Amino acid sequence: MVLNRGYTVPITEERVPFEAVETGQLRFGNGNPESPAYDSLADVNVSPSTNAVEIRLPWLLLNVADPSRRRRLGDFWNEGLSAYEPFEEIAVAAASYAPADADGTATPVEGVTNLTHAVPGVTDGRLRTAAYVPPTWDRPAYTERLKAAVDPVRDVFARYATNQ
Repeated sequence: MVLNRGYTVPITEERVPFEAVETGQLRFGNGNPESPAYDSLADVNVSPSTNAVEIRLPWLLLNVADPSRRRRLGDFWNEGLSAYEPFEEIAVAAASYAPADADGTATPVEGVTNLTHAVPGVTDGRLRTAAYVPPTWDRPAYTERLKAAVDPVRDVFARYATNQ
C-alpha cells in the first residue's frame, strides 16, 4: 500500500522518497483484546476448538476504495485516477494446507489439491466461495475502548502536568 508517492518540496528542493508498506503478508496471531496472547497487529487467527478462521484485511488489499458505498478501484490506465466501479458482493473462502516444513512450503501431493480444510468447501477440486455483502453506511459504527497503554500514558502526562 502506498503511503507516500514521493515528492520534492518546492522551496527547499528536498526530495521526499516513495514509501510503501507490505499489506499482502498476513500476520498470524490473536486479535482479541481480552486475550493474554493479544496482538493488535494480527491479521489472521485459526481456532480449531470453534472451527473458525478470523481474517482482518485492509480494504485497499481488496481494491476497495470506498467501502461505505461499495466502490472499488477502477481502470486507472484507461479512465484516470478517479476511476471507480460499484460492486455488490465479495467472494470469500478460506483454506489450509499441510506444510512440508517450518518455512510453510506446501507438501507435494499426488491429488488435485493439497488443501486439508476449506470453507465453504471444495467441489471437483476447486475451492467454493461464499458471498459477503458488506453493509453500506453514512456514519460508521464503532465501539470505544481504552487501550492497554492508557495507564502508563496517563502517568507520564500527570508527572509533567504537576511540574509546570
